[in-house]
Amino acid sequence: MAGLRYWMVAVMVAALAAAPAARAQTPSPQAEWQLSPGIQLEKYYRDGQIPDWAVLLGGAVESKPAYPGSGRWIVDGGPVVDIRYRDLAFLSVGEGLGVNLLRGKAWRAGLSVGYDLGRAESDDRTHLNGMGDIDPAAVPKAFAEVVLFPVTVRADLRRSLGSGDGWIGDLAAYLPVAGSDAGALFVGTSASFADDRYMQTWYGVTNAQAARSVHPAYRAGGGLESVRASLTGVWFFVGDQHWLLEGDASVQRLLGSADGSPIVGETLNGVITVTVGYRF
Repeated sequence: MAGLRYWMVAVMVAALAAAPAARAQTPSPQAEWQLSPGIQLEKYYRDGQIPDWAVLLGGAVESKPAYPGSGRWIVDGGPVVDIRYRDLAFLSVGEGLGVNLLRGKAWRAGLSVGYDLGRAESDDRTHLNGMGDIDPAAVPKAFAEVVLFPVTVRADLRRSLGSGDGWIGDLAAYLPVAGSDAGALFVGTSASFADDRYMQTWYGVTNAQAARSVHPAYRAGGGLESVRASLTGVWFFVGDQHWLLEGDASVQRLLGSADGSPIVGETLNGVITVTVGYRF
């Protein structure tokens, strides 16, 4: 029983942490599972019994590459909003506006709509000058998550409905490795796959772009886009179960045709996010 209580504490604490800021909606080394670590595990340990409402508000600061494969790092920040109603609906800066259409003690599956912030030439004039902008777009997504104790497996498929048009999906697994009344720690790994259209938009160089830039024409094909290793920790401030600090870190390795793209300066990228939040 002591071991079970240990994991319950770890899971329930981590589940209170919401998705850090808008960074995860645009292509990033951060993993999709880090948008809501522990949500499904909390329900699993509570035998499906969760509060009617769970609300977290706060802010986040992030250090990340200017775009996937960029050698230029930037620091960005934004608000954190995560509102969940029972096991049915959610509104989250990270996961978007969504509903769990299918749900059980150890699993959930549903649909959501998020956004992609796109990419601008000004993000990195050295590599993107003449490439044009990828405009922000809405991103509908289908997802499924299941607990195979102690591992949680997650899969999703999403499409950007704009100039970054194309399909991309993730397959991930994560688990809690430490926990106490003060906080919890998760580790995970994931892989991303994308179709030809998505890969060409983000990593390809058309003849027109080649004429405007310093890059040769390059055709990017679909397939495995990247793999990641990720770490998420959540800590409550001493003596207070409302204020919390979350730290997220991921390392991403670009693969396939993304690896050979002329606009990619670094095939190994990382991102670090720090979030301060208040749960109600």
